[in-house]
Amino acid sequence: MVVAFKDTMQGGGTLLGRGFTVGKRYSSWPERIVVLTVFCSALLFFGEIDSVIVSAIGADSDFLTAIFLIILIPIVSDLIFRTISLLLGIR
Repeated sequence: MVVAFKDTMQGGGTLLGRGFTVGKRYSSWPERIVVLTVFCSALLFFGEIDSVIVSAIGADSDFLTAIFLIILIPIVSDLIFRTISLLLGIR
């Protein structure tokens, strides 16, 4: 497992299935940092997110909040990274 993890993390591949840009060097670390930041923010504000979901759905369930966050974290991370990349002119 350590070897598989090392090969995965050391690779210069893209995250979220993006293609390579020919002739440009690419690092996936900025994307990893954005995903980690969004994940940590979701954990930090889990109580507030849960209360919003409870008021919208009407059922108090941490399980539904966790499912919602599992779906939403990659989407929000990708949106933030694409916006930052566009503003900085990276891609």
